[in-house]
Amino acid sequence: MYTYNLVKNKYNLIEIELYNEKAKGMPVVIAPGFLTYNDKSWAIKLSKVIKSPIIFVNWQSSNSNELLKKSIIPIVSGLAMPQLSVNIPINVIMMIKKVWDECSQDSYHAGDRLACFLNDVWDEDDRAIFLGHSLGVRIITGAMSRLNNKNICSSVSIAGAMPREYYEINLKLCKDYKSIEHINIYNDKDRVLQLLYKLGEWEFKNKPIGLSESSLGNVKNINLNLGHLSCFSNENFIRFISGYYMQKRAEYYASNKI
Repeated sequence: MYTYNLVKNKYNLIEIELYNEKAKGMPVVIAPGFLTYNDKSWAIKLSKVIKSPIIFVNWQSSNSNELLKKSIIPIVSGLAMPQLSVNIPINVIMMIKKVWDECSQDSYHAGDRLACFLNDVWDEDDRAIFLGHSLGVRIITGAMSRLNNKNICSSVSIAGAMPREYYEINLKLCKDYKSIEHINIYNDKDRVLQLLYKLGEWEFKNKPIGLSESSLGNVKNINLNLGHLSCFSNENFIRFISGYYMQKRAEYYASNKI
């Protein structure tokens, strides 16, 4: 594994970690979501089933202090269990809002820095599949909208924690927008997005893309009854992602006779 430090100071940290860096084939760009800083399990699992380069964005998706561990993480775990009810004290609500605001801003910055990195290392012949989870959807769609070349083969957004309007705006800004298929995996019963997202964004009217369908014609919407954090441990889901990657890579190579 090789690591590039894109931004490193006492306030922020954005790293690009490469798995299977010596492998050939279409790369996969992965951006994880809220409260996953330094959790590389998804990249490690996919690197074992997808024998192609994995570009993993390790960004400051949370401050890993004891306060977060003792309050927000147990709440997220509770929300992931449908049979449990969760009462959130007002001081924790304010902390969630503060931490979410910081992570939200960092996610936009990470998307910008990721685009700069990819524009430096890719040319017009490179193609990749982008995967984003939760706030990571802001990162991949932000990066895709800023690419200089037609480098997008496809994207998969999972439980996206961003407004549907801005998700669609970013896709429309992509080079060769209309010819690209995107996947929006959402769960209209995702309790983390139903509550935590609303508190963090202080948005109680409009739904994020992870709770709803996209209206764009080139987005395939999949309503999947999967817990917000389950994608990291669900073997069937990992196989689905691997299978979709193989399909899109084969289609691209066949159409371009590679």
